[in-house]
Amino acid sequence: MGYGLRKEQPRTLLVIWRHLGRWGRVPTARELAAILRITHEQTAYMRIRRLRKDGYLVQREDGTWTINDVEVVDQPETAQLLLLAQDQCGRNPTGKLTHEELLQLAKKAGITLSADETGALIAKLLGAQYLTEPEQWPQHYKIGPRLHKEHEFLTLLAAELTSKKRKRGAQTRRRRVPSRRRRP
Repeated sequence: MGYGLRKEQPRTLLVIWRHLGRWGRVPTARELAAILRITHEQTAYMRIRRLRKDGYLVQREDGTWTINDVEVVDQPETAQLLLLAQDQCGRNPTGKLTHEELLQLAKKAGITLSADETGALIAKLLGAQYLTEPEQWPQHYKIGPRLHKEHEFLTLLAAELTSKKRKRGAQTRRRRVPSRRRRP
């Protein structure tokens, strides 16, 4: 992976994430160009190619492409937990979080899991390199290299997932919009 997401990559990753959720695959260069309103397909292709090269898009066993470890951050609470952990580590002089602090942040993010499920979530985050566990400090966690790189994408993703959750919970009534056809 590179040194972090470039300025257009968080938005591109978010569009790809939405497309994966809806269609189950990464959009083609033509589809991505249409969604992002890019005039040249080559530019969209180069964005996809750069994400592949940097390791954000990986190929599955069946040959299709997906976002690397997309299932790890599939809930708004998980994305929020990562952002809170990064903020807390930045304020902590040692730059580390204890296991208890991480559990408190999980509660603050709205994650209501049992101890085993929380342990499994932390193991997932460690496996995806969002968090690291130093050998000399057991039960202490540091922010992993991936979280530093994907901070902006996770912020966008947390907002997207939270808004989806709100939309599902609220009953909204759609207004009919009149057509704008020209009359002869």
